[in-house]
Amino acid sequence: MNKDDIKIKYIIGLHKGLPDYPTEEDLVHLIKKWYYLDGGKDHIHGYMKIEESDKVIFSNKHLSNILEDDNLSTSKISQMLEDSTIKEFKKTAHTTYYSIETI
Repeated sequence: MNKDDIKIKYIIGLHKGLPDYPTEEDLVHLIKKWYYLDGGKDHIHGYMKIEESDKVIFSNKHLSNILEDDNLSTSKISQMLEDSTIKEFKKTAHTTYYSIETI
């Protein structure tokens, strides 16, 4: 993630006020921000001991925390799986991990 990947609507925080929030693009941006800038990569691969990959890895629990809404998180994950934006990376007893495949 570099400065060319970030749109102005994310810099000024406009995206959360838009009527179609959260779009797939918004979710991918928020997940990548968490992964690269907010310590998500260290948490996933260091603390949670999920194997390294060339893709961004996140869990259903992390998306719920990012969106602050479990129901919205579940519906968006289903939609993104259907659209092949993400795919299931690993499943444990209590957590499902996903990888971002596109965008």
